[in-house]
Amino acid sequence: CDDEPAPVRDWLPALAQDIGAKPPRHVPRWVGRLLGAHVVQMMCEARGASNARAKDVLGWQPSVKSWREGFAQLSTVS
Repeated sequence: CDDEPAPVRDWLPALAQDIGAKPPRHVPRWVGRLLGAHVVQMMCEARGASNARAKDVLGWQPSVKSWREGFAQLSTVS
């Protein structure tokens, strides 16, 4: 829940690296075509929503400035 929405192709490899996991595999184009446009779109588009209303109405602030900072904190927890 930060102000920096990112597509899966950006944040998933970063998360894997931060937690010491193997990097995600890339799927060949033909497999993507078999899965369908919706799956490909879900994995490639930036996802997220604006936090503006929660900030304005509730006075809420994200606990981390970015997903990168949050992932870095995860790697220190374990």
